[in-house]
Amino acid sequence: MENEDQDFWKALLTNRNLRSRFIRDLEIQAISSRSAEDLATRYREEEMLPRKAALASQSAASRRSW
Repeated sequence: MENEDQDFWKALLTNRNLRSRFIRDLEIQAISSRSAEDLATRYREEEMLPRKAALASQSAASRRSW
């Protein structure tokens, strides 16, 4: 039984298509287990982080130009 498990995981991790499908399925499972509020909060945070980083770099660049 343990040998079959090792063979399964080895095949899964070495096959690019299987690995991608497996990761996608894990992501879908994780998303479906969250509440709508959690998803909205995460989305908002992910959207805001790049903007904050861009604003910080812009303000740093403007300070250097003076």
